[in-house]
Amino acid sequence: MTEPLLKLYQLGAGYGALRVVWDVTLQIQAGEWAVLVGASGAGKTTLVRTIAGLNPAQTGTLRFDGTRVDECYWSPSH
Repeated sequence: MTEPLLKLYQLGAGYGALRVVWDVTLQIQAGEWAVLVGASGAGKTTLVRTIAGLNPAQTGTLRFDGTRVDECYWSPSH
């Protein structure tokens, strides 16, 4: 089995002191599809924004293609 293209381990994210996403762990292999399903306000958009680098991860790790990327995120101040 190859290294996953996207790997989240106990990822937590939110906005300032408000935690919205708690301890998400998942792996997605290259070529696989993944779908996020949940109620309004469940944290789907926050999770996707964190994976995309638009929100910082508050806890856990985020790796893309084997490289840790949770410590490198875009913000208007950077």
